[in-house]
Amino acid sequence: MGRTMLDKPKTPQEGIARILALAGQVQVTEGIVMNQHRINTYAAATLDKQPIHIDLEYAAKSRFRSTIVHGHLLAGMVFGTMMKYLEPIREEFPTAELIQTDARYTLGFPVKEGSAIKIQGKVTDPQAKERTVSFVYVYDIYLGSKVVVKGSIGAAASFKNVKG
Repeated sequence: MGRTMLDKPKTPQEGIARILALAGQVQVTEGIVMNQHRINTYAAATLDKQPIHIDLEYAAKSRFRSTIVHGHLLAGMVFGTMMKYLEPIREEFPTAELIQTDARYTLGFPVKEGSAIKIQGKVTDPQAKERTVSFVYVYDIYLGSKVVVKGSIGAAASFKNVKG
């Protein structure tokens, strides 16, 4: 049986409790293919047009023998993954606000065009205060069994606009 409007939490404290309950629960994405279209779109949007990312001939002669994904593009994929993880809470509390407060990551290995990555993450260190909860989303990006990026996103969810 599906949820109804009567089942939805009504207070900011219930929204905060939902995020606190996520602490430690691991989320893993399906494979995300990092194709050349995605790389080129990112390069155009950020003006980062280094040839190792977008020039197929140049990249074929490089030590990688292929174009490689921008490190910032890989790290940027994580915020959307985190938002999907929090989607049920966002649906229950449409007026709640989520902001990113910090982002840190370390690149371990290059990811070649056409590779499928998986992102594994979890909410850690949640801190509730009045109508707000801050937390850290810790993640690893995998290429097969190899971790290619390790990082974290600091975030805060505000339930100040939630009635109750």
